[in-house]
Amino acid sequence: MKISFSKLVLQSTALVSIMAPLAAVAQQRTFDLPSQSATKSVPEFARQAGIQIVAPGKKLRGVTTSE
Repeated sequence: MKISFSKLVLQSTALVSIMAPLAAVAQQRTFDLPSQSATKSVPEFARQAGIQIVAPGKKLRGVTTSE
């Protein structure tokens, strides 16, 4: 199963916007994430964004993100 990174981010937006302060959501950031398995890219995205993402590992297995 292949899912675009932007689609994964959009699906996580609701959770992030609820958990993050409004000022942090409004900031523009650039992320450096290569195409790779979601089990690696989701934690790396969270690290670079300075947020915590909770996602079920079973749902991420076999999913590949794109740049």
